Amino acid sequence: MKLTQFLKPDLKRIIVLLVILIPLIKFIFYPSAQFPAQFHLWDTHINVWGTLLMIPFIIVSMILFGGFDVGGGLFPYSNISGTVTYLIGIVFWYVISCAIATGWNHFFKSLGKNSKKYEKATIISLTTVFAVLVIIMPTIATSFIVTEKTTRQNISIDELVSIWDPEKQPVRKDIRLQEIRIRNNFIFPASYQLPDVTAFLYDTEGNSKFGYSVAYKTEDGRFIRDINPSNQYVIIVQPNAEARIYLCRFSGLGITGRSDYENCDEVLLLTNVGMDNYSYCYYATEEDILRSEKIKILK
Repeated sequence: MKLTQFLKPDLKRIIVLLVILIPLIKFIFYPSAQFPAQFHLWDTHINVWGTLLMIPFIIVSMILFGGFDVGGGLFPYSNISGTVTYLIGIVFWYVISCAIATGWNHFFKSLGKNSKKYEKATIISLTTVFAVLVIIMPTIATSFIVTEKTTRQNISIDELVSIWDPEKQPVRKDIRLQEIRIRNNFIFPASYQLPDVTAFLYDTEGNSKFGYSVAYKTEDGRFIRDINPSNQYVIIVQPNAEARIYLCRFSGLGITGRSDYENCDEVLLLTNVGMDNYSYCYYATEEDILRSEKIKILK
């Protein structure tokens, strides 16, 4: 086969190229874009695939320009270096798409006079499998999630505002306010969107409010927000398994003592106002306070 024939653009080669580049488009241009919660499993895989697809671009950038926004390669860094890098990278993946399309054509031509029928059946089968695995199964799995939320009834003021002393306590103890048990009763991994929670300390008599920063953690103490920064409050529960997630005081909270909080008698947990929306508590309405979950503060 001649090189010109191998590289000649056609619909099949373009479609294969676009399929290859879809994860890369999200990875480069929409890194913070989030899929709906039920598709969070595939969001993680797309980010990994996008990272792998970037390898040719990175190699080109390092050889020619010394790396992205760095300089020191064969040519001086300029405003057009990024364009050149991406063009060469796309050409690389276009060649790969040509190889895939050519191999596809040769395979089905070898099947004889019914090759078109077999090719059509294969495309329909692949599309069906894709739809089932990527769209249908994750959506169904979400409906099999069972949750049980347990909020503490009370907590001492000393525990709420305790200062971690590594000399006295080598391992930092989490201040847990709430536990969420999430059970997946399906045969496919399921995604679950954790509720957004804002917490604050409240003085019922003086109507004083003090922001109290919180975050979700796993049983082993990892922050959910660190596991997948692109979708910080979605977790994956494996088939027929259970996960336990805890709403804890955020370790970076700058509490230096208990004097300002002596008169506070409740911890209020608000949902649907943004996750850990620290400033919202100072504008919380009476309706917000009435519908909040409450933890009694022991003096």
